[in-house]
Amino acid sequence: MKPKAKIKNWEVFPNLVGSYQLIGEIIEHPDKPEFQTGLQVTSLLKSIDFVNKTAETLNTIYELVD
Repeated sequence: MKPKAKIKNWEVFPNLVGSYQLIGEIIEHPDKPEFQTGLQVTSLLKSIDFVNKTAETLNTIYELVD
C-alpha cells in the first residue's frame, strides 16, 4: 500500500521525459520527514482526480490541498 500525504500550493508540470510531476509543499509524508519545508517535486504522476482532489504518483497518494 502506498503512503498518503498532503500537498499544498501545488502545480502539475511536465518533465524532460514527457511525463508529468507535481511540485508543491508536501505535508505529513510518513516516509519523507525531510519534506516538511519548502517546495518538493514528486515522483512521476500516474493519475489525478480533480473532483476528489487526489493524485497518485509512482510512490504516494496525495490529497490536493487548496
